[in-house]
Amino acid sequence: MDKATFTKLLHEMAVADRDFAMRYVTSHFHDSFQYFVFPSESFDGNPLKPGEQVLPEGAGHHDNRIGPVPASGVVDLLWRDGLVPEWIDISVAAADSEHTFFELRCCGRFTADDSLLYYSERGQGPFGIKSPTFPPHWFESEGRFDLHSLNRGLAIDRKTPSQARGCVISRVGLGWRDRREAEGSGESKFGRCGEKKVWSRLGRA
Repeated sequence: MDKATFTKLLHEMAVADRDFAMRYVTSHFHDSFQYFVFPSESFDGNPLKPGEQVLPEGAGHHDNRIGPVPASGVVDLLWRDGLVPEWIDISVAAADSEHTFFELRCCGRFTADDSLLYYSERGQGPFGIKSPTFPPHWFESEGRFDLHSLNRGLAIDRKTPSQARGCVISRVGLGWRDRREAEGSGESKFGRCGEKKVWSRLGRA
């Protein structure tokens, strides 16, 4: 994937994810986007397929946070001479008076082979559009929730990428929905998902 395509996809998927998040939350979102990058959220202990690479700086660093960074910082981190993570789950994480903040939870395996990108058949490249993390014990029938109520401490701590490496945050809720499954449009990479199915953020390959 070339750099311009990746940059364009990042912006398009952020806009789509913000719009999807509005289905669940009452918070106001701005058009200025910032990102928290979690560079190695997958289990990469299995033998690599042809065309896959695990970059040394990402290996084994689960729950490390980099950011917030602008889109240009995301591209610098995740686009590596045509190599990109096989999947990047994007979800709205927080908002303040200036920015909408997204989490990018990334596969540790990089590839230049578009056929290995998890969401390529949707025209989304590596990007999976996910809902915000739901509050504990929340049901959709209860209506939309205030994103700030999760109090996840994301948007307050403005570390530089180098300062933020190794910083671990706590996650209050662990449930989320993929946009396609929420809209009832069939199969996903992870099996059949009905309208009420909630995926866990843990145990992802």
